Amino acid sequence: MTAQLGQRGQAMTVLDMRGSTPLSRSMSKKQQTITKQLQNLYSWTQFYQDRGNKDQIRKCQTQIAELKKAYNNTKTKK
Repeated sequence: MTAQLGQRGQAMTVLDMRGSTPLSRSMSKKQQTITKQLQNLYSWTQFYQDRGNKDQIRKCQTQIAELKKAYNNTKTKK
């Protein structure tokens, strides 16, 4: 999986979950839980990027990819 880089070399995602957007009421409980987990992982990824810990960054990115798949699965099951 290759990531696009933003202006400061930070990995960008399709949905940048690090913003201050509140969780939508139209989301299911499962989607809200996954979104919170993604936000947490994005924060940890940023933390590890600042410290140059590539092993932990890869682990976070793997978990993020898995959660995105799970989130997309909840959307298709509606």
